Amino acid sequence: MSKKTLDAYFQLMEERPELFEELESYPIVRDRRVLEQYENESERTLGVVYQSPYHLLLVDAIQTQESCFLYERVVPIAKGRGVVCIPVYRDKMILLRQQRHAIRNTQICFPRGFGEQELSGIENAKKELEEEIGAVVGACSCLGCIHADSGLTSGCCDVIRCEVESYLEEATQEGIQEVILMDQAGLEAAIRNNEIDDGFTLSAYALMKARQI
Repeated sequence: MSKKTLDAYFQLMEERPELFEELESYPIVRDRRVLEQYENESERTLGVVYQSPYHLLLVDAIQTQESCFLYERVVPIAKGRGVVCIPVYRDKMILLRQQRHAIRNTQICFPRGFGEQELSGIENAKKELEEEIGAVVGACSCLGCIHADSGLTSGCCDVIRCEVESYLEEATQEGIQEVILMDQAGLEAAIRNNEIDDGFTLSAYALMKARQI
């Protein structure tokens, strides 16, 4: 049993109660004695089992009629929403060919990143595009928000369409290998051919299409 992981867990309950909202179908066990007993009997660690500057890995105990089962989830440290940018330059969309560590491969995707709580979605999008491709951004509009992987993470991302006035055609930040311009037909062909399989990009584009922007 790790006292430290449960101490951090119950502190998180106090600081961020929105992460522990009651759901009838998935009630989280909040009785520390029950959690400690489960840890002792199962030799599993519960609570905040890992923390980095960016994420927390939580292991929750979910109550059932008979006993309970464990559910893992990743929670962003930042309370602000993330952002997915749809940058448009001269009627074409800017995408990145970017190295993704988790899949040990590259993906073609819209620029995205963590958001800062004190900034709006549009401000976060402008900041992200400036940092990644040196973009000068004009008018922007928020299309909505998406949860691209709700089976693992609680993170929500605003989708922002941005009119780009200029950008760097070459960028080396954050594993970017190529900056790509695509018109709508080219992007949809890349989706059909499974050249674009990034969930954030697919969701953001679907939202833009649904809004007919």
